[in-house]
Amino acid sequence: MDANTASATGFLLLALGHSALGEARLLKDILANWSSETMPRSSAAVIIRSAWHALSVAWLGMAMLMLGLPTWTVVAIVVGLPGVFLLVSVPTHVAWGLMLATAITAYHAEIGIAATTLLLIARCTAFTVLLIAIWHIYWALGGQLWLNIAIPSGADGTPVFRPSRWLTACVGLVILAKAALLWFLTMQPTHTLAYWLVVCGILVFVARAVGDGKYVGFFKTERDTPFARADSRIFTPLVVLLALGSSSVLVGGGT
Repeated sequence: MDANTASATGFLLLALGHSALGEARLLKDILANWSSETMPRSSAAVIIRSAWHALSVAWLGMAMLMLGLPTWTVVAIVVGLPGVFLLVSVPTHVAWGLMLATAITAYHAEIGIAATTLLLIARCTAFTVLLIAIWHIYWALGGQLWLNIAIPSGADGTPVFRPSRWLTACVGLVILAKAALLWFLTMQPTHTLAYWLVVCGILVFVARAVGDGKYVGFFKTERDTPFARADSRIFTPLVVLLALGSSSVLVGGGT
């Protein structure tokens, strides 16, 4: 056994031992005695376990490096897998978006994502934004489906604001313009104005994900209303994914 293989074996044993012993001798007792009014035990279990096992994943990454895997490929795996896990298990955790963005960027830097794949991602993103625009126009025309979870409300159920149909229609048209810009940029990737307008749209998505610190976004404090629950599980994760999808057209999604 050469030195690199021996080192990789050591990192692998560290990772396995850290995770196994942590579960058996530490995490089990911490979670069994968990008591918090702000975080249920189920959420705490996912977050605490994620933090603990992240070190094990990092050691697995070191083992892969010692075995000769490309650096950026290892970065993509070590950061991307926990990111996917958090997205699926705790979509309210702000870290998963940053982790996925880092992993995708690392993978693209090392191997390169095929232009056809970037194009497909960009156009799927544009189509999703189009559906969101159509849904806003549907509400503006008097539709009621899912409207009860589309507007932030206080703890007593009172809506924070009541948008008029005209305002809703304007929002729908702005979102429609965003979809059109994305699609246009897939066909004209060198168009400077469209490029920067898409960048601005991505920043708007990011700002929406961060939120106002109270009613919307990752950092909201009001979390027990119909809108807040939908925002945590659907709306905020969706805008992060749309921001990532929109970015694909900026790095080669055009033809």
